[in-house]
Amino acid sequence: MGEVDRGKMTRAQVLTAFDITVGEESDYDAFAAKIKTPQESYALCGRVTLTNVGAAYDTTLDSQALPFIYIQRAGVIRIDMEVRVRKVGTGTQDWQLFDETNGVEAVGPATITSGSLSDNGAAADRTLNGSRVFASPLSPQVVKLRLRSRSSTALDDPIFLNAAILLFRESIITPEVVHQVLCLGSYGIAGYSTVAELKARLGIP
Repeated sequence: MGEVDRGKMTRAQVLTAFDITVGEESDYDAFAAKIKTPQESYALCGRVTLTNVGAAYDTTLDSQALPFIYIQRAGVIRIDMEVRVRKVGTGTQDWQLFDETNGVEAVGPATITSGSLSDNGAAADRTLNGSRVFASPLSPQVVKLRLRSRSSTALDDPIFLNAAILLFRESIITPEVVHQVLCLGSYGIAGYSTVAELKARLGIP
């Protein structure tokens, strides 16, 4: 079930490997629907008023006081971010998740695949959403991610209310996954029955 959820085995392969009959398929489907890899969500909270936020990121101490977290980025293929703000001012106010460890934008106006993290509407409370998909899974590294803000009108005073990010990972090899794969191999399940197949699944050259 874990390998199916990770996209490494198909439903048809499982039915064949374990001799599941037509009459048993509904039981299999009901059980499989319960096996889901939970996504990781992290809250970034703490109200901050960004008086005279500045036209560049990190212009003021208030801007630098926005929340941050550390994450292990191994296998991350997508990051969703939602920011709840109160717009005060007239400029276009940008919100960014900055990878301070590597000095690059993790998710923000310049890199998102969908959504908008630029607040160009009238003064109001609103929720901004942005999603970034990475071309290939991110390599293992513990990184510091922190929120940053700026405005095209430097004297704007946006108020940060709260935010959250959601991480999506490609299947990565954990001790649990290794155990599951080797169990399948020990029973000669299709796709795991040869040394070459096992090495390919475990990413061993």
